[in-house]
Amino acid sequence: MNMNVIGGIKNYLLGLILLTIVAFVTKAIFYISNYFQGYFSIPLLDGLYALTWGLRFDISVATTITLLIFIVVYLCVRVRLFKTWRLSPYFVGAAVLLGVQVGDWLYFLDANRHVSYEIRDMASDPVELLLTAVGKHSGIFIIAIFCIAGLLYAGLKLWKKETRLKKQNKHILPFGLELELSVFILLILSVILIRGGTQDVPHDPLLAYSLGNAQSATIALNGAYMVSYSLLNDAQGTQHINTLLTKDQKQQFDKTLLQLKHKALILNGKPKPYNVIFVLLESWSAKRMESYGAKFKTTPNFDQLIGESFSSNMMVAGGHRTTEGMFVSFCAVQNPLGQTVAYGQLYAQTFNCLPDILKRKGWSSAFFQGTTKNTSNTGIFAQKLGFDASYGKNDMGKTRYPFHAWGAYDQDVYDFALDKMTNMPQPFIVGINTNTTHDEQLPDGVDALFGMDTSANKKLSVVNFADEALGEFIQKIQMLNLDPTLFVLVADHTAGVKGSNFDQYKIPFLIYMPKIITPQKILGAVAQRDIAPTVLDILNVASPASFSGKSMLQKGYQPSADFYHNGTLGWIENNRLVESSVSQLDAIKCFDLDLVQAKEQEVPCVESDYALQTKSKVFTVHSQNLLFDERVNKGQWVLSP
Repeated sequence: MNMNVIGGIKNYLLGLILLTIVAFVTKAIFYISNYFQGYFSIPLLDGLYALTWGLRFDISVATTITLLIFIVVYLCVRVRLFKTWRLSPYFVGAAVLLGVQVGDWLYFLDANRHVSYEIRDMASDPVELLLTAVGKHSGIFIIAIFCIAGLLYAGLKLWKKETRLKKQNKHILPFGLELELSVFILLILSVILIRGGTQDVPHDPLLAYSLGNAQSATIALNGAYMVSYSLLNDAQGTQHINTLLTKDQKQQFDKTLLQLKHKALILNGKPKPYNVIFVLLESWSAKRMESYGAKFKTTPNFDQLIGESFSSNMMVAGGHRTTEGMFVSFCAVQNPLGQTVAYGQLYAQTFNCLPDILKRKGWSSAFFQGTTKNTSNTGIFAQKLGFDASYGKNDMGKTRYPFHAWGAYDQDVYDFALDKMTNMPQPFIVGINTNTTHDEQLPDGVDALFGMDTSANKKLSVVNFADEALGEFIQKIQMLNLDPTLFVLVADHTAGVKGSNFDQYKIPFLIYMPKIITPQKILGAVAQRDIAPTVLDILNVASPASFSGKSMLQKGYQPSADFYHNGTLGWIENNRLVESSVSQLDAIKCFDLDLVQAKEQEVPCVESDYALQTKSKVFTVHSQNLLFDERVNKGQWVLSP
């Protein structure tokens, strides 16, 4: 065969090997490093098996990049821009792949999951993301830069060498059609490798959960594959949702669904025109707070407020990003699994959410955040949920402290919101997404209570500084001549937490309204989706039938909560946690919960646990079908009294 054709195939295969090695090695380093950092608790050998099992994802994403480069090089050869086939462009592809892999690694350290839809945030916040990578994970970032530079340098040297090669002119087929033959052959090979064989559809990331363990799936999955899969499958869907149920669970579906629904509250009189200040405490984790069993006096102001508020032993977050926490908190509806309503096909739907409900009753509203207004679509998403106005760091004037990588510190966010609130018509509902804990920095001159020597101590010191701002804000509000004001303090989600699936979703929560709300602590795990109906109950406003959450103040309230993490469904009721796999119908793990220390211990499953598993799956299947069939607002979670 013509050397020109052989050269093209040879370079394709060499490029594919190079990119596969980069994908696999970076994933292996990711696993080994995080294993010794405590992010993975499965045995090392099980992790290594998952690593090699996931080679199919490495090959798939490597083939995708290799094919794109091959096509570009082929076109350049065909129009005679290149004298011969070139291997050097594949080094550029390897550098890009390495960068994506490392970016996913850094994201994992914050969110404990691979990147998916969040890849779209890169376009809106590239500087903030870069500064965060440099500030929080400088060691990994610097090593990655050197490796990327090394690949680009090797590619440049090879490019210069290839430029000096003479043109190949001999052909076997007429008009040089052997080029097209080689392209056709490699296209077929590429499709097979990308799709993982000859099956109808490419590898779905959920395939990794057939390993039977969520951590094994995380190790097997390739960060770059998750990014490309997310970009190529922008339209979210309900695939695999209806297959969650066993035959027996399908038979129990209607009966179990009826148990999950709740009666509407009987309300008399007009709405109570209280102001509502809803503070989303950015990335606060209950695991770092003394109120929830930690040994650190990290948040003394919050801890004091708990004793004067309506709260619970623990609250379970309904998501892992800000817009996910907003949707659950304001709309009382389960998020699409591992996704957000703020992107994709679901964004076009209309939802019945707390800010919009109160706006229709005469409340004014505004949303504030310390980042840019539309970081992760947060600002415009807040307005979609019903807030009239939305403000970010660029709307602020002079601030007490210089911005950190993401924007303003909480003191300045609160000051700005306070200034706007004094001029808002009352009653109002205000949402504040704090920002100090979006980073691991403190302003110059501020003492770090726990030091800044390690990442763990940085997190504690920064949370302590944020708590100081929270206490100051509450005091200032109480000094103003405002109508009665209801405070809802809750984390939007956690971040940078090591530990179990349950640890990823334990967040602080309280409702504070002196002289009106009687201090009380619910013994149990409550759901983030229970917040909005509770607030409406206090305001004497009926909850819509679309709310899957229920008022924590209603008589006979029985706390229960759910979460979804990396292919695992969690359901908590009383002192029991049951975890189920989305891919293995019979898989179940059971845990006893210490409701005081907010800790869990795995125990053998008993008969009642299987009933909880059925609840978890029925709730999830029904919630997801309502979402994707655009019937959320028609979903009758609230029954007639």
